[in-house]
Amino acid sequence: MSLTKKLKLYDGEDVEGFTQNDLVELREEAVREGMEGISPRYIINRLSNALIQDNVACINPIDGLRALKDGFEQHTSISREERERLLNLIAEARKEYDEIAKREVQRAFVYSFEESARTLLNNYLDNVEPFCNKTKIRDQITEELVEPDEKLMRSIEEQIGVTETAKKAFREEILIRISSLASWPAIRVPFPRASQGSHREKALLGPEGHRQDYDVQQDARRGAASQN
Repeated sequence: MSLTKKLKLYDGEDVEGFTQNDLVELREEAVREGMEGISPRYIINRLSNALIQDNVACINPIDGLRALKDGFEQHTSISREERERLLNLIAEARKEYDEIAKREVQRAFVYSFEESARTLLNNYLDNVEPFCNKTKIRDQITEELVEPDEKLMRSIEEQIGVTETAKKAFREEILIRISSLASWPAIRVPFPRASQGSHREKALLGPEGHRQDYDVQQDARRGAASQN
């Protein structure tokens, strides 16, 4: 077990291969764990040294790790072997921080993607409807009537495996489902839902005003069975 995994386990987090029941055994094996090492005063001094630098209003975790690392060369009571061990600990801490930062960025990206996907879905449906009805769409900027944006529709359809020969049938199926939503609790199509407040979003809400996931194919099978 690495020190990072042990730290997480001590902090109550789940660690692969270990449970909270293993804490008793771990503590029995390391009675004086945490009672040795560099003094807290040294850590505070190094962080203070990083904070008092010119044009520095605050410090981040990377600044703190860098300050600790730079101070080892000046710490006369640390042996060469101990310095190497501490540098390895800093490297491990930096790796853990990189993982945390990566997860935060991914989480922010997912939220941003969801917003963009709603807009993309709306644009797609705005073009699918006139395509199926053989009409034109009004440009939001110039107010001119133009042909549906074939490039936009294909760029989306290609991402979900809709071929050139199947695009017409796919678009007609989407339009049929959207048109029938008024009598359905909800629908699940291979795109994000419509933007908040739009007429399509209202159609996607159930009788109680709550969003529900719904399997289109399953509903179609039920409808066919009831008609038979």
